Parts: sequence; structure tokens; C-alpha cells
Amino acid sequence: MKTKLILWQANDQIIQLTGIVDADGNTVSNATITGILTDRSGASVPSFPSQPFTPDGTTAGAYDLTVPSSFAPGTGAYTLELDGHTPNGTFQVFVATEVQKRDP
Repeated sequence: MKTKLILWQANDQIIQLTGIVDADGNTVSNATITGILTDRSGASVPSFPSQPFTPDGTTAGAYDLTVPSSFAPGTGAYTLELDGHTPNGTFQVFVATEVQKRDP
């Protein structure tokens, strides 16, 4: 299990969430999930406003978020806040995230 998400400046990338299940262990394929990147002060990062995850279309309980190459905040530590809404409730997850410089 990853303990930190690594994102690269100025690089197209996909964040994948898998294994989304409800309290009974049932796969959830109809959730609404958004992600927002915040800095150490809790302020949202302008190049990563609230972004929707979409079902990946092939795996039940899996969702993808595409991060465009225009994403280029400063390097360092951030938090990816995930907010999810399902027919049976809501969830919130905080993921330690590091932004690194992309090598040419």
C-alpha cells in the first residue's frame, strides 16, 4: 500500500482509485468522488481545483482522475483531499502527496 502519492510538475498523469466498497464490502461503482490538492496551510492549489474522478469503465469500484500537463505548482508536500458520495453515505480521505520536478 502506498503511503504517499507522487505527482510530477508539467506532466499528464492519471490518479487511480481502486477497491471502493461500502460498509458491507459491496463494490461501489456509482460514487461521486472529487479531489482537491491543498498546500501545507490548507489553501487549495490553483492549478488543481476540485477535480472529478470518473469510473474507469472496466473495473468495478475503480475511478480515475486525469491531471493535465498544465499542473505545475511548486515542488514539495501537499495533501490530496478526496470527498466521496455514494447512495449509502459519504467519505473523506486525506492522502499525503509530494510534487516533484519533472526531468526533461
